[in-house]
Amino acid sequence: LSWFFDPYIGLGIQFASGDLDVPVGGATGLPLAISGHQSFAPLHVYIGFPIKMMFFNLTGEYDYSFAGLSTFGLKASLAF
Repeated sequence: LSWFFDPYIGLGIQFASGDLDVPVGGATGLPLAISGHQSFAPLHVYIGFPIKMMFFNLTGEYDYSFAGLSTFGLKASLAF
């Protein structure tokens, strides 16, 4: 049945980094300067369940990040 269903599971690392810098007074008129830096690299696990129907594929996917985020996705594609 792998020609119709082709489930998968995986484990990965997500890398993220960001900076925030708002100068004193700036465009917002804030009385204080605000700045910060954050970086993290949490693990995430994902599972997907593709259904293949001739030239049309439909895949549902669930992803959980150990940063505390969960996402659900649905993808549709054409394959020739």
